[in-house]
Amino acid sequence: MRRADVIRSFAAALVIGSLTFAATSVTAAQTIAREPADAPQQLVTVMHVHSTASSGTQTLVQLARLARESGVDALVLTENLGYEFRYAPGPLRLLVEARASTPTLERYGIGRYFAELEEARRAEPGVMLLPGVEVPPYYYWTGSLLAGDLTLNDMQRNVLVLPAIAGKTASPAAQEFLRELPAVGNRNYRHYGFRSLALLLPGVLLVALSLHWLRQRTFEPSHPRTWLLLAALVTGACLLWVNFPFKVPSLEPYDPGAGHRPVQRLFDYARAHGALAFWSMPEAVDHRERAVGPVTVRLSTTPYPAVLTDTHGYTGFGGVYADTVTVWEPGAEWDAALMAFQSGQRAAAPWLVGESAYHYPGHAGKELDDVLTVLLVEQVTPAAAFAALAGGHTYSLRRQAGGVDLRLGEFALFSDDEGGEDGPLRVSRVGDALIVGGEGHVAFDIVIRVDDLAGTDTPVDIDVVRNGRLHRRIEGTTPLHERWQETLEAGEEAAYYRIIVHADRPAYLVSNPIFVRRGAGSDQETNPPISR
Repeated sequence: MRRADVIRSFAAALVIGSLTFAATSVTAAQTIAREPADAPQQLVTVMHVHSTASSGTQTLVQLARLARESGVDALVLTENLGYEFRYAPGPLRLLVEARASTPTLERYGIGRYFAELEEARRAEPGVMLLPGVEVPPYYYWTGSLLAGDLTLNDMQRNVLVLPAIAGKTASPAAQEFLRELPAVGNRNYRHYGFRSLALLLPGVLLVALSLHWLRQRTFEPSHPRTWLLLAALVTGACLLWVNFPFKVPSLEPYDPGAGHRPVQRLFDYARAHGALAFWSMPEAVDHRERAVGPVTVRLSTTPYPAVLTDTHGYTGFGGVYADTVTVWEPGAEWDAALMAFQSGQRAAAPWLVGESAYHYPGHAGKELDDVLTVLLVEQVTPAAAFAALAGGHTYSLRRQAGGVDLRLGEFALFSDDEGGEDGPLRVSRVGDALIVGGEGHVAFDIVIRVDDLAGTDTPVDIDVVRNGRLHRRIEGTTPLHERWQETLEAGEEAAYYRIIVHADRPAYLVSNPIFVRRGAGSDQETNPPISR
């Protein structure tokens, strides 16, 4: 049986029934003795995957087939959109820049890629393929060739971008959206400007003058002037060829003080087009040197977890991957951003996802399904998967090869403002908000279940984080099922809960938060998400 079928069996079997909750308010004690709605389906997803369209070694069909064999339901593909690196010393930038690039979706062909995506979907219809790209919003140069300290900074400070989903496939506008993505490495993100004349005129003048002088004189191979004119002609032709089509990059990689302006432009663009944008691996480190001919270039990207609080408008970030990660620890950068959202200082909550950064089997000791993002969906469709990522209806985990394989059977908050068996039972799950009415002390209940698909009796520790602080620690063995009552105190308007599950290293699981807040009262029939 496929892992996806096992998960769905768990989801169906874990409907919580015959539970008695006690919910107290300032006026009277109330009792809940009814079953909540069925739990959503769990879509096992691998996020951040590369194919032969960029830096991977497997085709889309091969990736889909590997996903099916690994029990993975969906792949979020994140091809390198454009990794073109440009450099020239100051005075030469008006004429020409040295350029280098890696395999990218731009060079492969965006239209060709989307056509192959449809072929892969037909070849493996049981695996969902969601297209996306990986881009460095901005990189910049420091140092100089003469000083021997030329450094390319932040080339690995990347963002994962997913175009909006419409129906079963990406919308027809997705290709144009990607072509116009405002990122420094995107060759298409250019415009005509004053510098376009500087790129065009030198080549035109050299070619025109050379042809004019050569036409005026008899060709004399032995005369130095003839060869000088031929050299000018070749130089002019080369400048025209290199600088064509004479558009100027809309972002120049020479401003160390650009700060977050370029990435905010990217986030604004993505949000305006209904796309999703995730900071990629904010604690990853990249320091190395590379020889480019006779020149040694330093490459430097330092960890950047502070972007979780310093930038706005992004959907989320990669918080589980094959490295040491601390941003989800209680009180760290993620909680700082969540608390800012809860207090109204941020417009949206940032959601955590897992990142595989998969290029080929065994790359950096990783396999396709080592890191999973599980999407909680009502329907198994691309649109539902996209909505789950947008709304934070996910949890992420790192698996232990051949060992621990954690799953979150249930994590939910319950409340019953009306009381009695006929009152509305409110259920809020990961990424949503539980709306509670009343003033003073308001009680609600939390239920958690953790399973290990690899077996039972696996020792686990569950850390329950409330408002950025470790609130409760639960120790036990799988399947571990806990339920208890919590309270919003008088004068407390909102709170959030999230959980971290630790097992044998490297296996662990991190959920997105569930919020609870006071609302209009018990007449509200649903608990809609408070951030989209």
